[in-house]
Amino acid sequence: MHEEEPSRSAQSAQPRFSRPPRKRGTVRAVTPERVELARWLFECTGGRPVRELENAFPNSPSKGQWNELLNGRRLVSRDLLDSVITSLVPLGDRQRMRRRGERLLAAAEAADRANSNSDAPAVFPRPASEPLPGTPRSQAQPADLRMSRRRVLTALSFAGVAAGGGTWALWPKEARSGADSSKPAFELPSGKMRIDAVMPVPPAKPHQVVSDYWLFTEDRYLRVRISSTADAKYPVYEVLKPPTKLSEWGKTIGAVKGFQEGIDAVLHVPEEPNQYWVFSKDQYIRIEVSPKDRYADKMISDPIPNSISDWAEAFKGFTSIDAVMPVPGSENKAWVFSGNNYVLIRLHGKGKEGGTTEVHQSISDGWEGSIGSQEGFSTGIDAAIPVPGEPKQYWVFSGKKYMKINVSMNDNYSDSVLRPPSTLRTEST
Repeated sequence: MHEEEPSRSAQSAQPRFSRPPRKRGTVRAVTPERVELARWLFECTGGRPVRELENAFPNSPSKGQWNELLNGRRLVSRDLLDSVITSLVPLGDRQRMRRRGERLLAAAEAADRANSNSDAPAVFPRPASEPLPGTPRSQAQPADLRMSRRRVLTALSFAGVAAGGGTWALWPKEARSGADSSKPAFELPSGKMRIDAVMPVPPAKPHQVVSDYWLFTEDRYLRVRISSTADAKYPVYEVLKPPTKLSEWGKTIGAVKGFQEGIDAVLHVPEEPNQYWVFSKDQYIRIEVSPKDRYADKMISDPIPNSISDWAEAFKGFTSIDAVMPVPGSENKAWVFSGNNYVLIRLHGKGKEGGTTEVHQSISDGWEGSIGSQEGFSTGIDAAIPVPGEPKQYWVFSGKKYMKINVSMNDNYSDSVLRPPSTLRTEST
């Protein structure tokens, strides 16, 4: 990658939903939020036929209405949500599934309100392994409904802008770019409403404090300077490069199928200051970025790409990861997040992939003082950036929200909130 400083690009056009003919194997719903709620309901019911559900819940909707619930055209009521959880979900999973269902229902209701003036429903694909509602269990194949956090939130963020939610921007309310109002205005592309992954820009001199980062959002990236002052209210101080297609990383990320569509997390390679492991779904690559020659990139991996199974000992069953947070004061340790769980790993060192697990538990149990106690963050985060010059402090992102936390360097890594969750600004804010 030879990174230039292009002029500010024109704002991306608002995405428009098309309305193709309805086909077997599709879910018809007004918003992607309804689609995700329907998939959640399908997962809770285990793919049971509509007739079986009608008999199991005699006071619930009729057969025709059950079909609408399972294809997203009708929202599940809170009473039925609770009944389904209590009757069909194993005891150990009920709390997690109830929180997820309530969150998805609230998101669907909010999208409906925002989209009240829309006159064209959209058609979104159903997972290939998911049978249509009413398919006998003997004919239904096990549904693989596991999706990376990035892929699930892609639909949600796209719907928010399409419904008139505004264009997301990385500047505070008082300024037009970061904390410096003299900088030119900057806008994230339409639909790019969150940060999927972050990568530190290698400093020009060894041991120099890192303040610049690449932020990745779907199939684009940008380069920013992170706010470092103690009273900073917003994570981005200045935008150094506006959004650009990942294809610009032509020798690494942009050259690998799947990675060019988006990445999930980046982990620094110990003892290699300019090298990184880059993760996308269930695969990863290893790359090097030069701090000279306009950040020229090259591939270190062989073969390309590699399977995340290489990290099985460290990740303890994670089939994809959402975020990486370096442990303060240690080059060989990191917290790795996947869904509502995380692991604390010790890397092998000397550039060797993998490591050993020191902690493996839920975010709500392990991060009680900060993200584990905050709605949205406790069920998963998307990225974390150390505050420049403050290795114990982090800006943490989850969906449309961000917050600032502190982690002590004692044996227990006790955590606390420095700045409570706030929403990334939009052009209309």
